[in-house]
Amino acid sequence: MLFGNPITTPPLEVVEKGREAVLLYFEQADVFGTAPLYESKVMILGQGGAGKTTLAQLLLDPTWEVKKRQDESTLGVVVHKNRPFAHQAQEGVNIQAHLWDFGGQEVQKMLHQFFITQDCLYVIVSDKRSENTNFHYWFQIIELLGPNCPVVVLENPMETKHVNEDFDLYSFRGQYQRLQISAREVNLKYINQRAQADWKAFTNELAQHLSGLEIVNREVPRVWRQIRDGLQAMKAKYITLDDYYALVEGLALPPDTRKMTREEGQQCLAYLKSLGDLTYFEDRELAHLIFLDHNWLTDGLYYILSDGEIKDSSGRFTRAQAYAKWDAKEYSEVEKGMLIQLLLKDQYDICYETPSQKDEFITPLLLPAGKPGIWPHTPSLTYQYRYPFVPHGLFSRLIVRLNARIEDEKRWKTGVWLSHTAQGQTTRAEVEYVQHPEAAFELRICGEPAGSQEMLQFIDHELENLHRDFRNLKVTRKVACVCDVCKAEVKAGNRPFYHSLDNINGRLANRKYTVECQKSHQDVSIGQILQDVYKEEAAKGTQFEAIFHTLKEMGMSINQINNTNNNQSSATSSSSSKAKAKNEVSIEIQISQVIREAGKVKEVLTKAQQKDLSNKGATAEDLEYALEDVEEFESTLQEAQQDKEQGADVSEGTKSRLEGFWNSLQEEEAPLRKALQAIRKGRDYGVGLARTYNSLATNLGLTPVPELALKALEKL
Repeated sequence: MLFGNPITTPPLEVVEKGREAVLLYFEQADVFGTAPLYESKVMILGQGGAGKTTLAQLLLDPTWEVKKRQDESTLGVVVHKNRPFAHQAQEGVNIQAHLWDFGGQEVQKMLHQFFITQDCLYVIVSDKRSENTNFHYWFQIIELLGPNCPVVVLENPMETKHVNEDFDLYSFRGQYQRLQISAREVNLKYINQRAQADWKAFTNELAQHLSGLEIVNREVPRVWRQIRDGLQAMKAKYITLDDYYALVEGLALPPDTRKMTREEGQQCLAYLKSLGDLTYFEDRELAHLIFLDHNWLTDGLYYILSDGEIKDSSGRFTRAQAYAKWDAKEYSEVEKGMLIQLLLKDQYDICYETPSQKDEFITPLLLPAGKPGIWPHTPSLTYQYRYPFVPHGLFSRLIVRLNARIEDEKRWKTGVWLSHTAQGQTTRAEVEYVQHPEAAFELRICGEPAGSQEMLQFIDHELENLHRDFRNLKVTRKVACVCDVCKAEVKAGNRPFYHSLDNINGRLANRKYTVECQKSHQDVSIGQILQDVYKEEAAKGTQFEAIFHTLKEMGMSINQINNTNNNQSSATSSSSSKAKAKNEVSIEIQISQVIREAGKVKEVLTKAQQKDLSNKGATAEDLEYALEDVEEFESTLQEAQQDKEQGADVSEGTKSRLEGFWNSLQEEEAPLRKALQAIRKGRDYGVGLARTYNSLATNLGLTPVPELALKALEKL
């Protein structure tokens, strides 16, 4: 696909299946013709008690009696299908909107990852109490799972003594530029009285947004509408795959038109799943079923998360306990078996069966918050996954996936102890979700090198599988430094400095075999950092695959890196005194050259401040921050220049600030990067500055800007 122009025909669900599936899709279009389905989802989100269910009911029936407060919070998701909205661009056409009313309780938020999707309209309901609406969470989860979607914030002011605050629209628009955010205030209690005009303006805005959605107007094979209508006419909770194929093969088609094939029916099925019409699973015990009633399905699944008895038991329950609850809702024995299967690993990952007791289950979302004690082992390997945003329930799902190796039931809401014995050697690990100073999953592993590598690979494999459910999830993998200072920190139970694998790979690509520890400021061999972390034969499909690929292209191994560093250190000591005097003059000249290049960048940024570059992706705030970054970089260079003029070495703090400037520039959302991209000459000046800096970096022992980063700058 072209950048910024994602393919919509065929749908992504078809494209992901490969070339043969794409050809089959176009053949369907030729044989059966195409037409839009005029269908989409309206996802209603917000904290519990804000008025989401009230909004859904009023959209279905404006005369519905608004109560002061609902007696029960929404459990899981309640779906109301086929609420018509008049298409604003096509006369006589109605859009069928499916209203998804999500439960807002904290424990139910893990449900969002399974149903929040792209190509739909979002409404966030707020009661205008600042302490009751976590807007950042809602915008982050939407930006992660449904980017580029319209989002309408509905402020429903409650009659309360709490201070009401207006929604800061422009601030949030600036922070979440991938979303189309707007806001309306409607007191839902009075939509047929004094708030009637507000309500009409709000519903008109919903119709406008729905009419503009690409998926609403997307042309798909005309027979897909017949299949969709046929499934809705069944009014069944679920059907078998054979029932579905019978529907597909029995469609009433025009004379001389061939029947649809099962393969074509599968493409339609995947598309209807993306629209939220139905759901199905790849599990071998459930693959023959298609679930048509989301309410029946989620009501059964998510009662587990709100049952008081299970909460009081710290998430522990029995099959008999769950079955007794489902009996009250008239689920059959077969259906209860389905629900248990869906609760387990590889589906919703809500719970796991305890190994010590058959038919006894644990749901980690309801585990106690307290840690069972201090992990009594010294790590031989320490590793991190850092996230700018962690979807609710991700760590809970990881505990479910790791349950086979949980040691002595040592698990709590944000952590777990693991153990594994192989060939007489026991390896142990502590996996913990921490939020300070940054959100991260921390791994501390104790064991022999082979066992530690195997434990990391086991955890990494399960986490990689979970990451696939979040296409836009950003994660940075980091491995602990192995310098003497960091080893001592680990032994004392403190956090070491962590090296980014991306940074390590970039250095290797530029034939740099050491990396500086920002805690001790020692140069550490990359080979020593990596040698006990991952095996090459297990690296396929992981972050380490890129590192081993880089090494292979260089004709190097991890052991050769260590040997190279040892040879370089001995050779350097014998020749450094001869080269020092000559280098001092060269470095002073290079610093002056970099200062001149920084001045060019500062000049172009200053001129750009007089223009509006927001349509090119750089806000006035971005330009201001970018100019501050360059000025600080220039000031740091001048400090380095003064050190050299006085015959002193450049201080480690100065070096660290210079490297920090380039590290931040490599981040896509960095203000300077966005500013350079928006300014016509900015890219050229940025590349010139980077290349001049690289000639200086080598002589100062700094990390140069990687060639890959330079190429990225050239393509801005």
